Amino acid sequence: GINAEYGTSFIINLAQLWAWEWNLPESAVDLEEVKKFLSTIKLPPFVPKNNKKIVTDESIKKGDEVKKDPEPDFDEIIKNSKLELLQFLGADTKNTALRLNVAQFEKDDDSNHHIDYITACSNLRARMYNIPEGDRLTVKGIAGRIIPAIATTTAVVSGLVTLELIKMVKQSKVADFRNLFMNLAVPIFALSEPVLCVDTCLLYTS
Repeated sequence: GINAEYGTSFIINLAQLWAWEWNLPESAVDLEEVKKFLSTIKLPPFVPKNNKKIVTDESIKKGDEVKKDPEPDFDEIIKNSKLELLQFLGADTKNTALRLNVAQFEKDDDSNHHIDYITACSNLRARMYNIPEGDRLTVKGIAGRIIPAIATTTAVVSGLVTLELIKMVKQSKVADFRNLFMNLAVPIFALSEPVLCVDTCLLYTS
């Protein structure tokens, strides 16, 4: 429900992150007032469209299918939505180049709402799929280990692949290429020469 611990935390921390991104002042949060306000929100029940027609007859040609509704003008929708947002924020609608803050993930700063937001998202997702949830400290530990692992492995693989691409551009001999087996946890780097592919002739031509 909307009053659940992680549901409320998700809304509060997402709002604070958006405020920081759009250079809006961050205000103090009264948890009880937020819960009281959220309890007044009534979400409309999901009602599937009753005018949706699905063609199941495979003998009907594509041109004979049921006439589809015209596609909306997404460019116009985006333009109008942008103007509405600027007016809501009290900005000058003629100057649409608003400066946004770029967030750099930092797990050790408890005031930036990063870990709180990730904890709420991950636990809401876990609750949906009935898998074990994790507390804030567990999420912080996992999130803190993800960034260096991705950064180091991606950097090594990208550099080595680039070297092999340079060899391909230079049309180097097969013996100049290398396979790499890598484990950063040990660490171990094992290089080997690639084996030639077996050539199979499928068609003789003159």
